[in-house]
Amino acid sequence: MVNMEKIAHNVCGPAAIYREKEAYSGYRISIWRLLIPCNFNDVHAFSNTSHSEVILVQIQNGKYSGWGEAVIKERTTGGNVSSTMNALESYIIPSFFKASCATPEDLLRFTIEGMKHPAAQHNPEAFAALEGAILDLAAKMKGMSVAHFLGYRTVKTEFIYSAVLPITSINVTEKLCDNIKEIGIKSVKVKIIPPYEEAIVQRVRKILGDAVELRVDADCSLGRSRGILMARKLVDLGVISLEQPVKHDDLEGLLLVAQQTPIPIMAGESLTSFYSAEFLCHGGKNIMFNLRLSKHGGFQQTMKIKKLADENGIKCQLGSHAGETAVLRAMEQQFLSVQPNIRWIEGGYGKYMFSECPVSPDVSFGKGGIACMREGIGIGVEPDRERLLKYTAGNMKLFEYFQKSPKYLPDSPASKPYQKSFAVI
Repeated sequence: MVNMEKIAHNVCGPAAIYREKEAYSGYRISIWRLLIPCNFNDVHAFSNTSHSEVILVQIQNGKYSGWGEAVIKERTTGGNVSSTMNALESYIIPSFFKASCATPEDLLRFTIEGMKHPAAQHNPEAFAALEGAILDLAAKMKGMSVAHFLGYRTVKTEFIYSAVLPITSINVTEKLCDNIKEIGIKSVKVKIIPPYEEAIVQRVRKILGDAVELRVDADCSLGRSRGILMARKLVDLGVISLEQPVKHDDLEGLLLVAQQTPIPIMAGESLTSFYSAEFLCHGGKNIMFNLRLSKHGGFQQTMKIKKLADENGIKCQLGSHAGETAVLRAMEQQFLSVQPNIRWIEGGYGKYMFSECPVSPDVSFGKGGIACMREGIGIGVEPDRERLLKYTAGNMKLFEYFQKSPKYLPDSPASKPYQKSFAVI
């Protein structure tokens, strides 16, 4: 029998890794790999999972603790948990400890420079998790929100979310539609799978009525010719956009579909980086972007893509990863708070997806799909350590990296900028 309290004390407990007058000098980074059961399956055209696997990164400097999150969806970017963990362990975290980050401004500088590392570019989810943790910590050190720390002006703190209907049975779809009506959400995205595309959309339209906006997500399942045909059929059902009809790496195909359809085509899985965004801008105003902070490498990289979209007249929505916790959701709300023109917002359904979320306070939407950003410093939420340990069970690993003597201090050994320990829980 594993003694959870002993492990929690030995691995997660406080450590004297800084001196009082040098509180910014020592850092400890922990990686929490979690497996959280969901109330309903995350179903994609090519996958079906009943648990959410997420990675939380925690960075501490003694007084404050910052949190970031990576949600890994292999179907979306080709990444997986193993490659993400390896990127963090072997490249991204060591590069942080080799940098001289003595102040919040130094931390910010690392988040800008660190994304240039090849490991960060090939594993954007991994870097997004560390960037989120660093920005949360730095903002707390300055006594302000992440958005304000980055120099942005808040333009709104209340957000209206869109619902997302997963691929599931007709009975479950009907029940979810009833829940959507009860909550009062007025915009819905419907995931479809061949050969039942039209039947699913028709059923949803009949239940929700004509007053609700409908969008469709094909989850890469249609291809070019079928995508063009389906887009034309969806117009008659009042659908206002079609997301990702082609495979994620068929960017030319996505532009081809966009050029020949009467409704906008949303780039989802194909929008992986700033470079893919540049290419997709050639599609003109019939292309839309589904932004995701974790997939794009974090807050700042997503902001670059959003700026590029604005310059090219491309409308954007902020998407989410099914199974994300309130850590990532709170960072998304920091992003939304400085964006006056995001067309749709997805996510915000943590309390509906999880029986118990390891992060509080809750930032899910309520009546009308409305959620309010939490006030406070950093991102405004904190994970609960006992719940984290609960969902880190089952051969999951809790890694910790800590500096005993940072290399930029005079008495530091240059050869060992950090030490590492880990436990299997």
